[in-house]
Amino acid sequence: MLDGLIIKILADLCYVKTKDGVFKCSSRGIFRKNKITPTVGDNVEIKILDNEKFLGFIEKIKPRNTYMIRPAVANVNKIILVVSCNKPKSDLVLLDKQIAFAHLKGIEPVICINKIDLDDEHFADSIEEVYENIGYTVIKTNAKELEKKEKLENIIKDNICVFSGNSGVGKSTLINAIFGNNTMKE
Repeated sequence: MLDGLIIKILADLCYVKTKDGVFKCSSRGIFRKNKITPTVGDNVEIKILDNEKFLGFIEKIKPRNTYMIRPAVANVNKIILVVSCNKPKSDLVLLDKQIAFAHLKGIEPVICINKIDLDDEHFADSIEEVYENIGYTVIKTNAKELEKKEKLENIIKDNICVFSGNSGVGKSTLINAIFGNNTMKE
């Protein structure tokens, strides 16, 4: 058996990252019978079928620390809550609801204020002051120019993270800036 982490699921194939590489794995029928669905973020044990072709199957799904239904992801330890300074204007009521949800699920919220290049009224500074004063990590970014990208990269390094926020706030642009241009369609 080899320990791994499910990093992607396409159709019925789970891509499991292990110390030996990424294996394409199917899951055992017993999971379907027991109504357990392998999910991105699951820690698993796999049995290798072909080392050269990196093929295997999932033998065991380890207990989850956290689980979110939408998007379906397990073991998340940080949620990056993206708001924008302008176009669209930040919805702070939604941000507060997302923070409450993160706490309910036992996930650390991180606030990312994007599009600081459009912030003529210094809106980002006031958001940053309020949320940092009550103990949250706040990052101000301009994803199109990769401004402050390194700070966000350090926060997500070695963590299982999800990005959340309204349409148009720059989630895909941020993800592409961090992981490479075409990771997410904009």
